[in-house]
Amino acid sequence: MVIASLGRQDSAYYLDAAAEPYQPYRYTLGAKDSAGLESPPAIPVVSQYNYSPPLDFGRISHRVDREAQEITIQWRWEHPQSLEEVWVYRAKAGESLTLYQTLTNGEIEFIDRQIALDTQYTYRVKGVLPNGQFSNWSEPIQIAY
Repeated sequence: MVIASLGRQDSAYYLDAAAEPYQPYRYTLGAKDSAGLESPPAIPVVSQYNYSPPLDFGRISHRVDREAQEITIQWRWEHPQSLEEVWVYRAKAGESLTLYQTLTNGEIEFIDRQIALDTQYTYRVKGVLPNGQFSNWSEPIQIAY
C-alpha cells in the first residue's frame, strides 16, 4: 500500500504522522520517473515510534459515591495506551502509601470499593511505560469517606 508520494524536493526523508506508539512498521521505497517507469522496491526496513510522553502525571481527580459505597479515582494521560501499567497507591490516615492496585490496558480510572466509613484515604498514581520508564508521581489526593 502506498502511504505517501514524495516530490523531488521532498525526498530527503518521510515522517509517518499516523504511526502509533510502540507499533512496529515496515517501510520500503520505490522510485518512478517522468516516463512512468518504476524501480523495484528497496529492501524493507522495520521501524518503531518510541513515544516519550511527558512524564508528569499531574493532578488526579476523584468522585465519592456514598450510595454505591465507592470512590472513583480518575487521571488524564495524553496517550493512555502508551502506558504499560498504572500503579495506584493508597494509604489510610496515619499509614504509609502502599501499592494498592495495578491497572493495564490504558485504563484511566480506578474504582475503590474496599472502603470503610469515617476513614481518611490518600491516593497517588504512577505510570509505567513499555520501556520500563516511570512517570512522576501524581499529586496526592486526600478523601474523607
